[in-house]
Amino acid sequence: MDSRTILNKLFLQAKEKDEFEYICALLRIRGMESAGWDPFEETQTLFHDMVQLAQAPLKGDAQLRLLLFIYCHLTEVDAMYNVLENMLRTIDGERCSISPFRELYGKTKTFFDSRPPSAKQVVNALREHAEKTGQKDLSELLSWMFNDQIRNAFFHSDYIIYKDEFRSREANFKTDNVITKSMKIKDLIDIINRGLKFFQDFITVYFEHRLSYKEPKIVHGRILANGGSEPLELIIGQNGGVCGFKSVGS
Repeated sequence: MDSRTILNKLFLQAKEKDEFEYICALLRIRGMESAGWDPFEETQTLFHDMVQLAQAPLKGDAQLRLLLFIYCHLTEVDAMYNVLENMLRTIDGERCSISPFRELYGKTKTFFDSRPPSAKQVVNALREHAEKTGQKDLSELLSWMFNDQIRNAFFHSDYIIYKDEFRSREANFKTDNVITKSMKIKDLIDIINRGLKFFQDFITVYFEHRLSYKEPKIVHGRILANGGSEPLELIIGQNGGVCGFKSVGS
């Protein structure tokens, strides 16, 4: 699937609907936070490190195991799913949320002690929202790249690479409408490549949109207590790209 085109269309529709909320989604507004607390930066570094390592001459199935690790790690990236959900919220006319999947957290006494949702729960919720918002291609794209059976088998240490098969005693792989406990390595590699492409295309589209802002710009944001809007000036980083906003005249 053309994931780059699908993601770019989503971002553009959000921008057209409400540029300020789109900017908030791009900036991944999370409240006050000191430096060194963004796991998304670490994920990008890990991704490049592991891809380079996987290209080295490795013995046996070591390369496949590394690619499995990368794929399963990328399917857990909250920042990516949060941006997509906030783009959908913006298209719906809603406000950008610092915790767009909060309703999926397991109930405990307080939110901070609550149990975070699984990647499967997040992806299913994101797919459902995409379909309701008329973004069927995004929903299909998520199904195309995400395989929870592979992720569970790997993270739960319940997999075996045997000859030309990837096996798991607890998994239910679906091949040609047949449920099995194994899949061919070539099919596994195809799914891994889908996940890597999705993440790469997300990173490309995400930074293209952030870097598309070359100069300060005035946008209107719904930041007043009564829901009203006021003009805000976008802040552009030293190397280009939007990195924040401030009240006009401040």
